[in-house]
Amino acid sequence: MWCPRLDHFANIDNHGKVSRCPNMTYPDSYSKLYTTRNKSMRCSLVDHYLKLNAPNTIGSCHYLVPHSRFNTIDEWQNSERLARIRESHKNDIFPPDCIRCKQDEEGGRVSRRAWQEQYHEEWLKIREDYLRVNLELDVECNAACPFCDPALSSLFAKLAGVTVPKYDGLKHLMSLGIDLKRIVELDIVGGEPSISKNVERLLVDEVDRFTLQRVRVFTNGSKVMRWLPSLLERGVAVDLMVSYDGTGRIFEYSRWPIKWSKFIKNVDFYQDMREKYPNLTMATGTTMTAFNIFDMDTCSDFAKAKDMELRIVVSSRPKDIHAFCNNTLTRIGKAALERSPNEYVRSFAGSVAIEKEDNTPQLIAAMRGIDAMRSINFLDYCEDYPEVVEAMKIYQI
Repeated sequence: MWCPRLDHFANIDNHGKVSRCPNMTYPDSYSKLYTTRNKSMRCSLVDHYLKLNAPNTIGSCHYLVPHSRFNTIDEWQNSERLARIRESHKNDIFPPDCIRCKQDEEGGRVSRRAWQEQYHEEWLKIREDYLRVNLELDVECNAACPFCDPALSSLFAKLAGVTVPKYDGLKHLMSLGIDLKRIVELDIVGGEPSISKNVERLLVDEVDRFTLQRVRVFTNGSKVMRWLPSLLERGVAVDLMVSYDGTGRIFEYSRWPIKWSKFIKNVDFYQDMREKYPNLTMATGTTMTAFNIFDMDTCSDFAKAKDMELRIVVSSRPKDIHAFCNNTLTRIGKAALERSPNEYVRSFAGSVAIEKEDNTPQLIAAMRGIDAMRSINFLDYCEDYPEVVEAMKIYQI
């Protein structure tokens, strides 16, 4: 008796929890079932995922820690690092590079590796040498997020007084000499796609150059992309990944100077579009840093209210404010995660505030620098979290 659902069905609930066929009495975690049923820990991202970085380097899976950067396709395909990662996967071992997927799967969450496997066999039928490309088309962005840097945001660069060379991701892609018909998936990241003329040029004017089946667009939700229907009407599946790193005032600190009310209005606009186009899906992404760990429950509540899956990513940079650090804010956040009634949110408690040394002085210094650059103060945005305000007062920020 053969049942295709055993190997080819994934049920994803509203909180990002993944299981097998819902008719099973005890549907196991997809990630756990995947890793234990296969002789080797396959990851298609190693050989089928290409990331283009500004300025003019390429890399493999952007979940690798640290990110990889190569100058040519040959360097990427034949690198010692990828060879070592492939060998580790064959032996059912997570290499240190893959710590983020390891933490997700050990926490019972669907990892980036497991997520991509649901498309792998389908894309192989189209092209055995298919590519999924993560593309920074430029660095035009209207936000200055604390965890960002001048190389990724034009506003951040302006505030920091840094001159960043102009970057054209489409031109970079064309210069690599690869057969563009190999590209079946595109991940469009920033800068900010909603304000980029290059993104519209790529997905409207140049779209026939590829064999596009699916496009993921990562946006901060500050503006609407009114050209999206032209892509949807071609039959391309579009995953709209709406990023928000907190709700209410915490959002306005993390995504300064974007206003929460404007963000909600634009999310509602996209939801109306989703009703019209069944090939449009929406999900939310939250980057967890020291500045917002304690707000994860309200992030989850917002995603559920808007009928969108929530995907939380534990930030690994910048070094002084990432969630692995052990400081006053991450310890408050860890306690909030531990008492969360939401299983998905609670599963991240073991991944934060895990470093041995207390880096609170470095956190405060980084916060003062970020706030001075943006002419704001972190505590002014924390009125809904008196515990945070009280704990941070002693540092006179």
